[in-house]
Amino acid sequence: MSTRTPSPSIASARGRIGGLVRDRRADDPELIDARRDLAAEKIAAYIARVVAEAPPLTDTQRSRLAALLTAASPAPPRTVRRPVTVDEALADAPDHVALVSTPGGDDQ
Repeated sequence: MSTRTPSPSIASARGRIGGLVRDRRADDPELIDARRDLAAEKIAAYIARVVAEAPPLTDTQRSRLAALLTAASPAPPRTVRRPVTVDEALADAPDHVALVSTPGGDDQ
């Protein structure tokens, strides 16, 4: 297994997420931006590593790869689920789903 020390930009992006996730909801715009920034940093690091290891590319190959990045459609927005109560979860559950009690529970 290979262990790499993350670049300072990746470490910084991870730290930003760590700071935000403590007191922000998952759908907070700043947290979403921070996660997108981390993904971009990881992609950039991967591309830099692959390019450094590859033989020189032709102009046509570079153009084709650049087109993949510039033509990429934006990712659809992620669905963020809010926490639900047991009653809400059971309201949508099929009739055959039953609540299982534990020993010493309130239903004895």
